[in-house]
Amino acid sequence: MDLGDIELTLTPISGKSGKAYMGSYPDGKRVFIKMNTSPILPGLAREQIAPQLLWSRRLPDGRDMSAQEWLTGNFDAK
Repeated sequence: MDLGDIELTLTPISGKSGKAYMGSYPDGKRVFIKMNTSPILPGLAREQIAPQLLWSRRLPDGRDMSAQEWLTGNFDAK
């Protein structure tokens, strides 16, 4: 996916929404990408409840794409 001056490779992340992706830049940096996020996301990020919002863009097809910092971790479902 080419976002103007940014080339980003999207890899789907399994989950129920089907709207989450790992974005990879050519230099290896990763970001968490979410399509059509809630308008409350910037507020949650500002209050440090959610990871930092790096950017948000509207795609030509009308969808919104938001990028957050990538946090590596493990999911422990008990």
